[in-house]
Formats: sequence, C-alpha cells, structure tokens
Amino acid sequence: MASTVFDVSHLLGLIPCGSLFDSTATSSIPFSFPDLNIGNSSYSKFLAAEMKTIGDVSDREFFSYLLYTLCKYIFCHGGKKVMTEMIPLALRFFIGDPFDFASYFLGHVYKVG
Repeated sequence: MASTVFDVSHLLGLIPCGSLFDSTATSSIPFSFPDLNIGNSSYSKFLAAEMKTIGDVSDREFFSYLLYTLCKYIFCHGGKKVMTEMIPLALRFFIGDPFDFASYFLGHVYKVG
C-alpha cells in the first residue's frame, strides 16, 4: 500500500498544481551562506547566526526561516543540520511561485521509505 498525490494533497492540504519542482535547475539565489558548512550547520548554530532579536524581519531572515523549517520540520532527516540542498526549494517558497509541492514531497517520502 502506498500513498498517492491525492492522499498527500488531502491530508496535508498541499495543492498539486503548478509546475514541477526541478532541484537541478539553476537560479540565482539572493543570499549566500558562506558559514554554512559541515561543522556549522546544526539548527541551533544556524539560528544563532541568522536570527536578529530586534527590528523588522529582513528578507534574508525570512529566507533563512524557510530553509530552517524545510530542513527541520518538513524533510526531517537524521543529520539534524540545515542542508544546502534545500536552498533551491526554499527559494521557490520565498519567491512565491506556485508549484507542485505535493508530488515533490511524496517523492521524498518514497525515497526515504
């Protein structure tokens, strides 16, 4: 028994419309994370480096929040680190272009399972 895109859409409220997400497509990422390396990518270190405690939320902080949320809560993995592989996906959410996230998420579930 396996989940379908309809199951993911219904249970999680993800709309299966728009273009498919291509993780290999190149796009200009508005922010660089030079300090994001193997020893400095834990969730707590990433938050400490990217989060301000005063003032308005900047675009970089919002982008960092999206990246953090994708890595920690959506695509939970055993490494417990922020993954640079999720930067293109965070960019799609940051830009606000609609895309078929349900199919991408289901593919990730199949890959992990």
